[in-house]
Amino acid sequence: MVGSRQDSLKRLINLYKFERTLSGAQTLAMLADTILPILPPDTHVTFVPTISSHVRQRGYDHMSLLARELAKRRALPQKQLLGRIGKNVQHGTDRKTRLTQQKGTFVVRDTIPESPVLLIDDIYTTGATINEAVKTLRTQTTQPIIVLVIARQPLE
Repeated sequence: MVGSRQDSLKRLINLYKFERTLSGAQTLAMLADTILPILPPDTHVTFVPTISSHVRQRGYDHMSLLARELAKRRALPQKQLLGRIGKNVQHGTDRKTRLTQQKGTFVVRDTIPESPVLLIDDIYTTGATINEAVKTLRTQTTQPIIVLVIARQPLE
C-alpha cells in the first residue's frame, strides 16, 4: 500500500479518477514502484477493472492505465485478466453490503499465465473487492498473486 487516502494522496487519486488528470497514472505508478519489492521478471501485471458505467463516464479505465504505467516502469508484461460483471457501486455503502455485493463480480477474461500475478487496485476499504478479485484469479492459477493497493480508505 502506498499510503492512506488523505491529504495529497487523496487529492492525486481524486484528480486522476474524477477530473481526468491522466498524468496521475504516471505519478501513482512511480509511487507504487517505490514501495514494491523486486518481482520475478515473468510477473504479469493486471488490475481490478472499473465498472463499465464509470469507464463510460470518465472515458477511460483508470486502473488499466495505472497497470500499464507500472508494468512499463518495471518492464513487466501487462494483461487484463479479469472482467467485471454487474454494476455494483460501493461508494456510500456499509461494510455488510460491500462484502455481499462483490460476490461473483469478476470473471476470468483471459488465460492466466503460469507465472506470478501482480493485481492492482486503487482503494482498499473493507477488502471486499480485492478479495473477490483474488478469489476469482485463484480459480485458474496456483501461482503467487501479489496484491498492490494504492490507498487505504477507512469506512466512514
